[in-house]
Amino acid sequence: MPAAADIFYSDEILNWASKANNKKLPCMNDDEVPAPIVQNSRLCGSRLRLYAWHMPPPHAKFSDIIFDVRACKLGAAAAAITEEYYHNATYDEARIMANFLSDLLDPTFDDLTLQEMQKTIKGGREFYLFRPFSTYKMRHDSIRLAATALLKSCPYKGQ
Repeated sequence: MPAAADIFYSDEILNWASKANNKKLPCMNDDEVPAPIVQNSRLCGSRLRLYAWHMPPPHAKFSDIIFDVRACKLGAAAAAITEEYYHNATYDEARIMANFLSDLLDPTFDDLTLQEMQKTIKGGREFYLFRPFSTYKMRHDSIRLAATALLKSCPYKGQ
C-alpha cells in the first residue's frame, strides 16, 4: 500500500513545484517594476510575491506575471501552474480559475461537475491534481496563495 505522501505528492505535482521561480524579473528601472502583492499562509509558512503587469481597459488583462515563491511543494506547484496559464489572461479568466479552485477544494462539491469544469478552464487539468487535498483543510491556504494574489493585483475590478 503506497504511503499518503506518495499518493498526494505525485510526480506531476512535484514536477510543477520544480518549475516555481524559474521565471526571473526582467532588468528594469525601479519605477517599471510593479509593487509586489505578498501572500502568506499562517498554517504552513508558505509565502509568495506576485509581480503583475497589466494592460489597461478595454483589454483588462495581465500582460505578464512572475511569482517569487517560498512555499511548500503544493504552494509552489499552484504558483507555477498559475504563472504558466495566466500570464496573459483576462481578469475574468482569473476569477473563474479562483472560483474553480475553491470548488475543487470543497470535499462536498460533485466530482462529475468538477471533471466537466476542468475541461473549460485554463490549466484545469493541472489544478485538478489538488483535488485529493480537498479533505485536508490545512493545505488549502497554500494551494490558494497564487490565485488570491492574482485577484488582489487586478486594478480594474469591474472589467
